[in-house]
Amino acid sequence: LHEASAQSRLDLWKDCYVLFSEDPIFGCGPDHWPLHAESFGWEPLKEAHSLWVQTATETGIPGIIMYSGFYLSCIIGCWKMLKILPPDADPWFGDSCRMTIAALVGFGVSAQFVSLEALEVPYYTALLGAGGIMIYGRVREQCPVAEELLPARTSDWRDETHSEVLNQPGFGFGDGQVTILN
Repeated sequence: LHEASAQSRLDLWKDCYVLFSEDPIFGCGPDHWPLHAESFGWEPLKEAHSLWVQTATETGIPGIIMYSGFYLSCIIGCWKMLKILPPDADPWFGDSCRMTIAALVGFGVSAQFVSLEALEVPYYTALLGAGGIMIYGRVREQCPVAEELLPARTSDWRDETHSEVLNQPGFGFGDGQVTILN
């Protein structure tokens, strides 16, 4: 089975790699792949149909590391924030992190198949994620406990110890000297 569109993309990416390998540090120059496309037998000013491949070809290894690192650092920062976010924190922080991660991962996958140099939405999405991280960090710095900003916490099942069950002989905790501190 041969699909022309998919095969032409693979051929484009292969030609981009050939040009990339000629100068992997600096690349061929920003916006210069379309100028070189004709020398590989493509129509003049042909785009690579992959943002990542074209960026690597044009800016080299440092350029693609910095460009992809911009988005990856935002995804990692949001992921780390989700790990430390207390359950009773304002839900906006968790929601903005999850939304940022989902949007940037979706952009990363879709950008493999299109050349979009001036698409601004991913930048704004990364800005939202970074802003959420920054605001949460400032709230924690100004009031580490942040009791006045958090809703009053009510007791739940995790606060109950049921020491009468744990202290019974044969339960596996020795001679009834179990103390649980919450």
